Amino acid sequence: MHGVVVALTQSEPIIVDGKQMEAWLYANKVCRHTIISTLSNELLDVYCSYKEAKQIWDSMITKYIAEDAGKEKFVIGNYYRWEMNDEKDIKAQINEYHKP
Repeated sequence: MHGVVVALTQSEPIIVDGKQMEAWLYANKVCRHTIISTLSNELLDVYCSYKEAKQIWDSMITKYIAEDAGKEKFVIGNYYRWEMNDEKDIKAQINEYHKP
């Protein structure tokens, strides 16, 4: 699989010779298949219409990095509101904090 990362970093080349185009098409096919084959059925329905691996990759990065940032803000917000209580055991309080 070496040499296929170009399909995740570059869109389909516009002006290239036949050898470069063939290499990009192979890289795109390998990357796209690898990504698609690891998705759940729900995500497969969303991403199977994309023809380029780069499109899938960029879309997933945008979606899931934004979701992770939202989760991190929620966790940090909980941390700021959390207060220790002298009446309870420390371990019990920490376990309570970590429960979803």
